[in-house]
Amino acid sequence: MQKIANGQVGDPNRVVEEGREYTDNENGNIAYVKGDRVVVKDSDGNLVTQFKNSRSNTLKRIESGRWEPKYFLTNITIKRSIFDPLAL
Repeated sequence: MQKIANGQVGDPNRVVEEGREYTDNENGNIAYVKGDRVVVKDSDGNLVTQFKNSRSNTLKRIESGRWEPKYFLTNITIKRSIFDPLAL
C-alpha cells in the first residue's frame, strides 16, 4: 500500500485504513472519514487533500447525496436451520 506523507490532521494512513469509505459523486474521488478527519484520494490512489470536518458537515454531505457510502452495513442477524445445506 502506498504511504502518504504526514499532514496537518494526523496520520492519513490510519484514516485510510480505519476510516469509513465514501465516494464523492461530484468528482469520483474517495473520501475516508475517521471522526472529524477526512482524507481524499483520487481514483489512482493519489492524495488529493486532507482536512478536519465536523461530523454534522459530513452528515450533510451524505444526506445530500454528495458522499455515498462505499459499503453499507446493517444490523442483521442471520439464523440457519440445521436443515440448511449452507450450515454444514
